[in-house]
Amino acid sequence: MKKKKTSNIIMVAVIALIVCAGVFGVGKIKGWFDKPEEPTALLTGYKGIVTLERDGVAYSLREDTVLRKNDRISLDPGARATVIIGEGKLVLGDNTVLEITDPRVSGFDAKIHNGDVFADAATGIKLAFEDQVLALENTAAEFSIRPGAKSVSVYSGSTGGISAGSMKEWINGEASERSIALTSLSAFTISQLKAANSRMATCFSDAQLDQLVAQREAEAASQIDIADTDVINKDDKPDGGQDKQPQPDKKGDGGKKDDSGKKDDKQPGKDDKKEPAEPTEPTEPTEPTEPIKPTEPTEPTEPIKPTEPTEPTEPTEPTEPTEPTEPTDPTEPTEPTEPTEPTEPTEPAEPTEPTEPTEPTDPTEPTEPEDPPAEDKKTYVTISIRCDTILNNMEDLKPEKEPYVPDNGWILGKTKVEFTEGETVFDILKRVCEYRGIQLEYSWSPMYDSYYVEGINHLYEFDCGIESGWMYKVNGWFPNYGCSSYTVSDGEDIVWCYTCKGLGADVGGGV
Repeated sequence: MKKKKTSNIIMVAVIALIVCAGVFGVGKIKGWFDKPEEPTALLTGYKGIVTLERDGVAYSLREDTVLRKNDRISLDPGARATVIIGEGKLVLGDNTVLEITDPRVSGFDAKIHNGDVFADAATGIKLAFEDQVLALENTAAEFSIRPGAKSVSVYSGSTGGISAGSMKEWINGEASERSIALTSLSAFTISQLKAANSRMATCFSDAQLDQLVAQREAEAASQIDIADTDVINKDDKPDGGQDKQPQPDKKGDGGKKDDSGKKDDKQPGKDDKKEPAEPTEPTEPTEPTEPIKPTEPTEPTEPIKPTEPTEPTEPTEPTEPTEPTEPTDPTEPTEPTEPTEPTEPTEPAEPTEPTEPTEPTDPTEPTEPEDPPAEDKKTYVTISIRCDTILNNMEDLKPEKEPYVPDNGWILGKTKVEFTEGETVFDILKRVCEYRGIQLEYSWSPMYDSYYVEGINHLYEFDCGIESGWMYKVNGWFPNYGCSSYTVSDGEDIVWCYTCKGLGADVGGGV
């Protein structure tokens, strides 16, 4: 008996030891017991999915984390996170990958592998990408790192010979420097600059930033509204969208008629409407032969069922009145007390259960059904394609291209498109063009490690001057990297616009 008791105690001790070891192991990885000898950078301000890889283990973050050497931080699309470094900070944009080289506040050092990082550096820090290492102190700067295209924009102070108001780009290793245009700022940059302005003076004041935001909001409001039918879902097939083509006088439909009546870039579904020849299907009325089915009236033979009245034999069931023999139960008068059970008729009170209809109040809980769909929640972006700048430069347009310019300059009106996580601006453009029947030509660009859009609706670069071509912007901002490198987020607005002058200056993307 003592041996059994001893073995039980040993077993419990072993289990407790295993649990403690597990807790200690997890705590060690997650930094529960970290007590750095000197101030260390802190990762906080999570929005969306932020993953930390440490000692070969990756896990999503939900609470503030003291950073360690070799920590690797990755942000999903739409995510945000902040690294607090003493009085300064790094704000990480979505799709950013940052590796910590030295987490100490006094010598913070990190490498950016991808994404956008806004540095508001109070104390001296170092940030690296590829073979570049830049030191920042009392400096506000933004790093944009993408395959084939890297840039550093300085808004206050200086770093690496780049002064405030300037941006340095590296494209395939070749560097160039230019001034920063106010219109080139993204929504992410604007929000970070306004925060930085509270601590230092940057090259753009809050008034300028507010004016830019107002201009973009006004531009968005001026765009052609979305019609109820201008929604493309993931499962929609091109054929399914043929009836959704916008009217030429409203949004443009990928081309316009010339004097001969020829329509360029025709919509696939409109010729299908000529298939009324299918009315030959009325020959199916020959199916009236089916009236032969009236012979089915022979089913009146079913009247034979009246023979079923023989079921009146069921009246023999009245013999069931023999059940009155149950009155013999009265022989059990002693149980008359059971008649009190007739009070059970009060069970009809159960009809009060209809009060359960109050559950219809649950319909008010349709909000709950919204919770489950959280996993299946549909996400959308809007996209439009315009070439209205050509209308102001018709003298530069190649004559043979004139038929492809819609009268109002809109090839595609603002259209709502469903997407899945991880899709890019290029994916959205490709899908909407296939769905609408709009011609699209593109090629892979090793320089930007991205697809390059050569032509839309038969309008190509250089068709309206040596500086003409296609550009895209998201929420009013022109990214400086390829369209297949930009991962879209829910609610974003994409505009493809054709520039004729100033390499984008005429569409708000001037350098």
